[in-house]
Amino acid sequence: MNLNKVVLQPPREVSPLIRGARWSFLLLGVVYGIYRNRSLTKKEIIVREMQLKQKVIKDEQDKKLKEYLNIEELKYLSKELGTTFS
Repeated sequence: MNLNKVVLQPPREVSPLIRGARWSFLLLGVVYGIYRNRSLTKKEIIVREMQLKQKVIKDEQDKKLKEYLNIEELKYLSKELGTTFS
């Protein structure tokens, strides 16, 4: 008995109905993927625009807070050193 040789049966013919169903599902999946990608892209564009607007507002608030804290620190340091801050 030779273990290196495996005898396989010849492949069976696939039914045209099954073959047609496979190709239909493949094409349906591709079409659905394209549709889904477009809808998600539209939503993501809207979300990014909102985030950009919020970032501009937050950056402006952070800038004002930083300026305020710098002035307060200068006032504190001038008080500790006995000088005047204007």
